Order: sequence, then C-alpha cells, then structure tokens
Amino acid sequence: MGVEYVRLKNSEKIYGNRNMLHMQLEFLNSIRSFNNYKNLREKEFLLKVSLKNRVAEAHALIAKLESFLPRSTFNISVDEIGEIAGWDVGFFSKIILYTIIVLFEYENQKRIDRLICEIL
Repeated sequence: MGVEYVRLKNSEKIYGNRNMLHMQLEFLNSIRSFNNYKNLREKEFLLKVSLKNRVAEAHALIAKLESFLPRSTFNISVDEIGEIAGWDVGFFSKIILYTIIVLFEYENQKRIDRLICEIL
C-alpha cells in the first residue's frame, strides 16, 4: 500500500495551522492553570499548618492561664450555664462564661472579706 498525497489549498493550510496553534495555546494555558493550582494548594497547606500551630499555641496559653486562675466552687458547669441562657457554648463562649464566673466569685469573696472586717 503506497502513500497517498492530498493537495491542500493555501487557505486550508492556514486554517489547519491556526487550529493547531489554538490547540497548543490552550494546552499551554491548561498547564499554566494546573501549575498555578498546584502552587495555591501548597500555600493553602502551609497556611493550614501554620494556623494549626497557632491554635495549639493559643490552647496551651489558655491552659496555662487556667492553671493560674482560681477554681470555681459552683456546682454548675459552664456548659449548663450556656444551655440555661440558650447560648451556643463554643470555645470563646466558654472563655467568656468562665471569666464571668471567676469575676462573680471574686466579687463574692470581696463581700465576704468586708463582712469579716466589719465583724472583727
């Protein structure tokens, strides 16, 4: 079986070359988009790791702060207070409620100290 040749007009050659160049351009754009996506995913991963480390540091600092604060003598927990108040007791809500409890206990302790001073 021999090789067959087909004669193309000049306009057909130009049309074919133009389509080939458009296909190559789209292929290069796809590669560029994929590389851009890959770089963004790497940056996202690094940011997630950084955020995780910062959250862990913040959690450690809060735990350290909690060790310095006085313990509550209430029989009701922070979660129960949030449920009674109808709040969604998330991480920051627990911190706020815990602070309110500590301040309330501090004020009660100051009242008790004043009463003791008056009695003595």
